[in-house]
Amino acid sequence: MDYDDFELEIGVEQAGVYPVRVLRSPSGEARGLLSFPFDDLTLQNRLQAVEIELLRGRSLSRRQPLPRDRAAEEFGAALYDALFDGNVRLRWEMALEESGRVGRGLRLMLRIDAPELASVPWEFLYDSSRGEFLSLSTRSPVVRYLNLSHPRSRLPVEPPLRILGVVCSPADMPHLDVDHERELVEEALTGVVDEGLVVLEWLHGQGWRDLQMAMAAGQWHLVHFVGHGRFDDVRDEGAIAMVGRDGSAQAVSATQLARLLSDHVALRMVVLNACESGRGSTRDIFSSAASILVRRGIPGVVSMQHEISDESAIEFSATFYRFLAHGHPVDQAVTEARKAVSVAGGGAEWGTPVLHLHTDDPQIFEVRASTSPSGTEDAGEPMASGPATDGSGTDQDTHPDVVQAVRHETDSDDDAAHDDEDPGPHDQTHAPDDEDHGPGSAAGTGQEAGRGDSAGAIQLPPPNPAEQSSRAVASPGPAPRPPPWWRTWRGVAAGGALALVVLILFLAGGDDPDDDVPMDDVSALGVSVLVPEDTYDIDAVQDVLDGLFADEPVAPEVAPLAPGLADQLAAGDGPDIAFVSIPEVTQLVAEGHATSLEEVGFEVAELEDRFGPYLLSLGEDEGSHYGVPVGLTAKSAVWFSPVAIQQAGYDVPATWDQLLDISEGIVADGGTPWCIGTGSGAATGWPATDWVEDLVLRAAGPDVYDDWVAGDVAFDSREVRAAMERFGQVLFPDGVVRGGHEQVIAIDFRTAADPLFDDPPGCWFHRQGQFAPGLFPDGLEAGVDFDFVDFPTVDGGGGSVVTGQMAVVLTDVPEARRVLDAFTAAAAQCSLAERGSDGLGMWLSPNVDVEPDCYADDLTARFAATVLDERRAGALRYDASDLMPSEVGAGQFWTGMNDYTTDGPDNLDDVLASIDAAWPGR
Repeated sequence: MDYDDFELEIGVEQAGVYPVRVLRSPSGEARGLLSFPFDDLTLQNRLQAVEIELLRGRSLSRRQPLPRDRAAEEFGAALYDALFDGNVRLRWEMALEESGRVGRGLRLMLRIDAPELASVPWEFLYDSSRGEFLSLSTRSPVVRYLNLSHPRSRLPVEPPLRILGVVCSPADMPHLDVDHERELVEEALTGVVDEGLVVLEWLHGQGWRDLQMAMAAGQWHLVHFVGHGRFDDVRDEGAIAMVGRDGSAQAVSATQLARLLSDHVALRMVVLNACESGRGSTRDIFSSAASILVRRGIPGVVSMQHEISDESAIEFSATFYRFLAHGHPVDQAVTEARKAVSVAGGGAEWGTPVLHLHTDDPQIFEVRASTSPSGTEDAGEPMASGPATDGSGTDQDTHPDVVQAVRHETDSDDDAAHDDEDPGPHDQTHAPDDEDHGPGSAAGTGQEAGRGDSAGAIQLPPPNPAEQSSRAVASPGPAPRPPPWWRTWRGVAAGGALALVVLILFLAGGDDPDDDVPMDDVSALGVSVLVPEDTYDIDAVQDVLDGLFADEPVAPEVAPLAPGLADQLAAGDGPDIAFVSIPEVTQLVAEGHATSLEEVGFEVAELEDRFGPYLLSLGEDEGSHYGVPVGLTAKSAVWFSPVAIQQAGYDVPATWDQLLDISEGIVADGGTPWCIGTGSGAATGWPATDWVEDLVLRAAGPDVYDDWVAGDVAFDSREVRAAMERFGQVLFPDGVVRGGHEQVIAIDFRTAADPLFDDPPGCWFHRQGQFAPGLFPDGLEAGVDFDFVDFPTVDGGGGSVVTGQMAVVLTDVPEARRVLDAFTAAAAQCSLAERGSDGLGMWLSPNVDVEPDCYADDLTARFAATVLDERRAGALRYDASDLMPSEVGAGQFWTGMNDYTTDGPDNLDDVLASIDAAWPGR
């Protein structure tokens, strides 16, 4: 996954608060203030509660269900609400929305200048609105970023990555079975070692001189340390325990460790599996072992801010190295590893690892594609490519007395026993192994559960190398990945021998059926279709396709369209057809995933007859067409309560002048005409843009609207300025809008209409799209408790704004053409419309031959009639902000409307100028 950066700086305390700045983000910069939600005692109690959850999680067996991490959630939610406040939260949520819209993740890069806050476990940031910790989603990895001079660039590496393993168990500290600790790390690395992606070698000895010789004798990309760590409050610095001359502990401070490691150019990563290696002082940012290593030039360090159990350590390492070795950024690898700990039963221990970076490029290793042990190219995982540099990725000779290599011997007779081997991080169907290899099992009997060293101080005697024996480990090779979950071919058994033959030919990549068979005879076999659940009833679409292809051996397979389509396509696991929004069509075309309609055999003239030229043009790029319209949703409506309106004797507006007159009369009667709410998290402001779009279309006409969308008519033009001023006629006069214009952005659009149904009504009108009834309170009856009229005409000009989806063909197969041709024909579309609100209540057919009487309910039929009439009149237009470049439509247009609604009409010049300035190329 590709990432955008959200770089957030927390400054030093000033008068009880901390200044916060968004330094870099897709949504722009912002400033705010952080009022830390805990005093010292409360923070201590909260952290203790989280640590209790850590202990509770590791005390349960893997087969016991874990309770929810309530303490971690409550603690993380308090941190989240304090950090993301006001404009900072708005920028964060807008950036999340914008990055997600184009299939990218958003990396939270924390730059913490306040030492007392650097020691806070920000990894537990919890977004209660989404019900998830940021650190447990690859969409929002959390990184501690230290902005230092001379960051190292990416290191081109031709596999394998070379890892130096270090295990230290001093005699005077809680015992670590060195052989067992090695087994845990080797088990974690089994898959990537077998794939030839990683070589693990062990330090021959446990002292600092052994480490010094090993670093000089070989070229290492990563050092993995297993042992004890602690924070020295006297020296105000972290340290690890190595083994001294007499076998007892010898403290190696973080500064000393950095001296041993930092001069080696190839070393890009250190993993410290030692407790308190991530803990720092409240007086010095550069005091933890991790931060000191990063300060001295190690690009990335993973450390532990609490104890971590063996079970969680192996789960973390296994996933972390698998993703890292396959070329993923280190922050994504850490996030996936945290997920693995969480799902495998580690409770809140997933929050123990901390990632510090010295570079703003988490792609620390530029891993080149390699061949698998069988000699075939491994294309199963994404790899970053780049030129090799001399010595960066080749095997280096190492002194046999310094390191011990782990060699894997695979017995071909055992191949069948390893069919369940984890095929890699993209296997979404692989279930976690319940086998317990940790404490209490045969492998872990008598071992310590954690990395703690609370008893005894670390002494500083001279070093003494300790001899260790070498050991070979046999491991299975990787199993092939299963097919994507949506390619579960339906009804193959019922299809008989002919279906089986065709299926085999299809899967084998045989001749294109179109070469020999007329199109009418081409089977719809195996075509996979992904559709968005928030608009379509999956079963309804499947039923229609089943009916259309009832005589086929296998009907097209319909499944929900989930986030991450771009990732699926990049991995070669995409569907044949996907229903997506217009901006997503543009993105898929730009990324080279879409196949033009002309390529799969469509006649554009026939499609224009079916849908009209305007809708088809929305999927056009450089003369080719990429989208078949499959659904519309009307946006231009004014909602009201018929009962309340009738009892009060008010009219509903048909023209803009009537709207103003009726509003003035309601205010004179002591009422509030309008409910408006533009709050929408990251997308706050978009409901206000809908007002402007309707007003531009109705007053200026479709041609000006199109030029405005294309950037040829500026926001600071007569036509757009007039639309903004008309919106202001509703927004700014006293008493017209419930709560006043200053509160509009604080009112969530989902609940903004609720006062319509109060007794007496808290407002009388609400402008919103066709989907609005889905947000109304339960138990209301259409036509009685709520109804709508089309948005008023302006100076006699009409129009209607819609949003919708297009079907994009993602594989060049003739079956896709036949499926879409049948699905969008009038008969199938009418069948879909007849399902009404039970299946597709906010869906309208784009086919011009589907009449309003096809729809099951009156409300939807009226929307369909309006859209059909405006389309025939040439006045139907797609949502303007969705069609504009994202920097404008989903960026400064939204933000500018927030400024306009909040600050009032006097800032209109600045608002229009700011939106125009955001347009690319201006």
